[in-house]
Parts: sequence; structure tokens; C-alpha cells
Amino acid sequence: MIHSFKLVETPGPTTTTTITRTRTNMKREADRLESYNGVWSKDFPVDPAALAKVGFYFMGPNDRVQCAFCHDVIEGWQRGDCPLVRHKRLNAECSMVL
Repeated sequence: MIHSFKLVETPGPTTTTTITRTRTNMKREADRLESYNGVWSKDFPVDPAALAKVGFYFMGPNDRVQCAFCHDVIEGWQRGDCPLVRHKRLNAECSMVL
């Protein structure tokens, strides 16, 4: 599946890069994992493979991700965070955490 990304730069004292994704099906883990390519900082404390495994794809800005199944959004990842635990805490009914 081909993903289209558009980088939007917001001018100002600091530049924020936002990724706008065209509507694609992120139900496949491989597609979710691909969404992190080139945009997920190696400095972020959570592995993209772990995020993709429990349903998350990159939506930005920064470390903001969204579940392809329940559509919940999580950001502000900290060292030691477990994507599965945070996802369950947010939505225990999501099919990716049952």
C-alpha cells in the first residue's frame, strides 16, 4: 500500500512539522509500521514496532499516534512506557488489547 504524506511547516520562532496523511487503511501492521519511517525520532523512548503491533500508526506532530481500530490518540510517551498498557488504560474495549 502506498502512503501519501505532506509535510506542512508552520513558520515561527520554532518550526513544527506536521504530517497530513491521506485516507489509507492502517489495519495491517506492516502499513502502520511504515507510517513511522522518516518521521519517528530515534530519541523517542518507544519503539515503532511495539506501537504498530498494538494498533498505532504515526499521525504527528511529535510523538502523537492513533489506533487504527478504536481511533484513540496517545502522545507524550515516556521512557519505560508500554504501548499495550497505555492503550488498555485508554480503551480496554479496543480489539487490539483484548
